[in-house]
Parts: sequence; structure tokens; C-alpha cells
Amino acid sequence: MATSASAAKHASRYAFAHMVTAGVKRAEAKAAEKARKAEERAARKAAPRKPKQVTAKVGRWERTGTVEGDTFTYTEAKGATKTTTKFALIG
Repeated sequence: MATSASAAKHASRYAFAHMVTAGVKRAEAKAAEKARKAEERAARKAAPRKPKQVTAKVGRWERTGTVEGDTFTYTEAKGATKTTTKFALIG
């Protein structure tokens, strides 16, 4: 005979009912934690990333700046910002 009821209700007739209800609560908590972590991962993935500072050789000088695609952007000593496509990353 098949009936539709919760696992806790069916287990209430037996001595191990407390184990069933504890297991259900633990499974619900685990699923909620898993969903929370998935939301955090999605939020971190969607967040804009700050470009990483790298050192590159431009001409005969080593400059510190950021790389986006195939362009290197750096700031000179006098404060001017420059971009170039001819550079070599240093280790």
C-alpha cells in the first residue's frame, strides 16, 4: 500500500524516528550550504577583475603596468600614461 507522506511521519511509528528527522534536517542544511556556495562562486565570477601588474621590457627599459589583450599600458616617471604593442614580458 502506497501513501504520500513525509519520511518523518512514516518513521514516527518506530524508535528510530529521531534519526530520520535529524538526517532530513542535515540534508536540508547541506543543500542550503551548497546553494549558498554556488551563489558566492557566481558572484565572484561575475565581479570585474582588476588588471594584474606585470613587468615588461619596452625598448631597452623595464616598465611596470598592465596587459590587456596585446597592448601594454604603463605610466612614465613624469606621470604620462602610454600604451604599446611592442613589448616583452619579463618572468
